[in-house]
Amino acid sequence: MSPGKPRPTPTTSPVLQDTAGRASFDSDLDWLYFHAEMRFQQHGGSKCAICRAHVRHVVEVTSFRPDGKKDFPCLCMRCLVAEEARASRVVLRLDGIAAESHRPAAARRAA
Repeated sequence: MSPGKPRPTPTTSPVLQDTAGRASFDSDLDWLYFHAEMRFQQHGGSKCAICRAHVRHVVEVTSFRPDGKKDFPCLCMRCLVAEEARASRVVLRLDGIAAESHRPAAARRAA
């Protein structure tokens, strides 16, 4: 993209307009990751709130643990999996869309 051209926004992007109804996505989690990829292409990534590793898909994470609720601006995949193992519930949010991260059944039984 040339420096003089404005970047597309979610409301003007033809790809997002085509998927506005989210009919082609199986779940909110699929749509959330698609939207996070579009935001990465427009704005770039960030750093993990725990380990400072590069994060491509910047998605807010809320972790519900036995010792209380913790909010993170974004987590890398390694820290997200660790939070899923420690928490009873993990919710991912991006631009008003929230999706619960699903842990494997074996991890839920162990908790």
